[in-house]
Amino acid sequence: MVFKFRISAGTSLETMVPITSNVNTNTPHKLSSDVFEGVIVAHIKNFVEDGDMRESEYFSREDRRGITWSIQVQGMYV
Repeated sequence: MVFKFRISAGTSLETMVPITSNVNTNTPHKLSSDVFEGVIVAHIKNFVEDGDMRESEYFSREDRRGITWSIQVQGMYV
């Protein structure tokens, strides 16, 4: 069985958009609303998209051994 992930992000359920192509790339997705401005980055270990495994250097550090995913959000309330 093949699992397919679709990764989405937004400031509400109504504003969610796919960010699957940004996973493991360190390319941030901008988030913006009337109360929040920021970015989000997602890393998923052994992530496969369209048959290609997209690895991330994020998981190569010794202190991240055993970690399988990371979702990082940076921003501020406006």
